[in-house]
Amino acid sequence: MHYVGTDNLNSGDILAKTITGNSAGLMLIKGVALTDALIVRMKTHGIDIVCIEDNLETMTNDIISPSLRSEAVKSLKDVTSLLKNVVKPQGNFVNVLEHIITAIIHELTENNINLGSMLDLKTHDNYTFEHSVNVAVLSLMTGMAMGYDYSKLKNVGIGAILHDIGKTLIPVEILNNEGKLTADEFELIKRHPMLGYEKAKLALDIDPTGRSIILQHHEKINGTGYPFGKTETTIHEYAKIVAISDIYDALTSDRPYRKRWPVKETLDLMTTLCETHIDTRIFNIFMSRISPYPPGIKVLVSNGKVGFVLNNENRLRPLIGFTDGTVLDLSKVGNFNFYIREIVD
Repeated sequence: MHYVGTDNLNSGDILAKTITGNSAGLMLIKGVALTDALIVRMKTHGIDIVCIEDNLETMTNDIISPSLRSEAVKSLKDVTSLLKNVVKPQGNFVNVLEHIITAIIHELTENNINLGSMLDLKTHDNYTFEHSVNVAVLSLMTGMAMGYDYSKLKNVGIGAILHDIGKTLIPVEILNNEGKLTADEFELIKRHPMLGYEKAKLALDIDPTGRSIILQHHEKINGTGYPFGKTETTIHEYAKIVAISDIYDALTSDRPYRKRWPVKETLDLMTTLCETHIDTRIFNIFMSRISPYPPGIKVLVSNGKVGFVLNNENRLRPLIGFTDGTVLDLSKVGNFNFYIREIVD
């Protein structure tokens, strides 16, 4: 089984879990074969993610539940839309986001596992909002690993989910440009931390540390970032956390101008950014909670067979299943006998 965004469903896919729509009138039972009409109805009822069957006994689980993810994206979109015309702080807006952040913290605490998978379900038009939810989840995960208490986690989460709010003030055709940006367009995009900071300061009653995240998440520890060229000692620790989460989720997501990077290659690249762009200590903590081979990913093994990761309790030596029914536990065989050669796209 694995999760799929409703935009990527095909007629004939078999539903692996019963779903109920957000309003009366739609209920689809586990085992039903989807049709084009049913897919349209699910979208109409606000269903963004479903679980479908495959031929392997595995599940690519998202870090947070699909229902919470959908609620988080919707709440962020609603708050952002309302903010555009607000000229004084609105505590009720923050209350909505605090509810979401508290729910995410609760689910991460309940799961208490090494996190293996972030579902890439970002649509073309929804990227900024879905990316922001992912960055909030990853940042909270890192903050928990660093021993933050609830008060600190809440401030990290609020700042993280709002970190790209300034991008909502930039024309969408520039954000989704599939070609090379002009110098003026790139300069406009580089203004989004300041635009977001000013909007948050004007209209959102949030902790100053949350605003620091919005302003500083593109600063680099060697002073070459923007908007102010701050250095390691002047960048807030929360912003350093969000910067790492931002880079990771951006690289591992499909974009109009490129395909996503595999997790392992992303972590390898980010390792080279330590001591120049990102904080090494925080990145090592972040990396300790991410699996290079999340469940459900297709890999080429050194024996020449292609299989799927079934279980990644051992982050670097996972359990792999093949379509012929055989299983290989890399944690129980010699490193030189069997190993993962590459991730198969």
